[in-house]
Order: sequence, then structure tokens, then C-alpha cells
Amino acid sequence: MTVDAPLGGTLRRMAPEILDNHEISAEGDVCAFGMTALEHFTRQPPFHDLPTPGSVMARILRGPPDRPSDASTYFRMTDYWWDICTLCWTRDLLSRPTMSEVVAIVQEYMVCVDSLCTTGLFCKASSIECLGTSISRNATRPSFALGDRQFCQFFSYYRAWSTSEGPK
Repeated sequence: MTVDAPLGGTLRRMAPEILDNHEISAEGDVCAFGMTALEHFTRQPPFHDLPTPGSVMARILRGPPDRPSDASTYFRMTDYWWDICTLCWTRDLLSRPTMSEVVAIVQEYMVCVDSLCTTGLFCKASSIECLGTSISRNATRPSFALGDRQFCQFFSYYRAWSTSEGPK
């Protein structure tokens, strides 16, 4: 169940500072990205085990979600993705990365592995493939694939947003 927050947005993906001071910000959007990425891996909304809006708000204000088990993420959430999510949830706004920085971090580790996808969203060198279902390790730097074309589309939206004025 999705519960709309009084300020707009979705409570389960809301940044703690928005609950604290009621100010919508780009930093809050970065936090929401991290929550949405977590949801992609778990296939459950953040704090899905909390039944009421009040309990969700209290948990958000207490701190970010705990790392989900490998089984609950179908063994797809790597340490790299967990690090990206936790960066997005950094409580100190001056330390939280911008969306452009998150995009750069994600793109640094992406390797195209799905030969069926032709969107070219995260292409390296001459490849025109998109992220697919397998995990790849490169000798010079770690890399991973997300295993879901929906996440390619989701990340593409955030990538476009980070290089423009934001969503229209």
C-alpha cells in the first residue's frame, strides 16, 4: 500500500529532513532514489513491515533501512549497490551526493551484458547493449548488472533528471 505524505511524495521513500522541516529538495530526491533502488532489489516497498504511517515516519526519522538479506533480494544486491543506497541516505545533506554524482558512481560500475537490449543507456566502448540478468566482473574494476530492464528505464529517468532542470 502506498501512502501519500502530507507534503507530496510517497512516505516510504521520503527523506528524513522533509519530515523534520517540511522542505522539498533535490537532496530529498536523492534519498528517494536510494529507497526506490532498494525496492527494486527487494520487490517490496521500503519499511513494508510497518503497518501505519506513524510507524513508518518514526522509522525514517530513526535512520535508514537495514540491509536486506541476500534471499530477500534474490541475491542481486551487491555490496556496491548497498553502498550506493546508503550514500543516498546520508543524513548530513552536505555529505549526501547529488543525483549527478550518483549517476556518475552508477555508470562507473555498469557493464552492458544484455545483447537483446538496444537502448544503449549504459554503454561502454563500442557496445550498444543495456543491463541484463548476469553479473560480470572485470579485472580492472568491479562491475555488475541489475537484472531488470525496468531498472534501466528507471535509472534513465534519473540520469536525464540529473542533467536537466528536473522532471517536468
